[in-house]
Amino acid sequence: MYFNQKNLTSQPILNSTQRIAFVRNNKQMGKKAIVFLANGFEETEALAPTDIMRRCGIDVTLISINETRTVTSSHNIVITADQTINDKLT
Repeated sequence: MYFNQKNLTSQPILNSTQRIAFVRNNKQMGKKAIVFLANGFEETEALAPTDIMRRCGIDVTLISINETRTVTSSHNIVITADQTINDKLT
């Protein structure tokens, strides 16, 4: 779609610092997400969406499906989850 000056919104363009402040001040009310982690997970597939959702103000919880909160990725990077699945279910 082609946009000309008449149909553009009158909202000011925010720089990155202003966007971060806007997101922090206007958190997504009640928006929550859970990311499940298992040993051998791909770092980018798990952590990139987590990062993006958190930047948008969504409350993201990392949950390990292991017995402990520590999870090892496919490249042997150890991540500590917020909770285990057993914690979440109880």
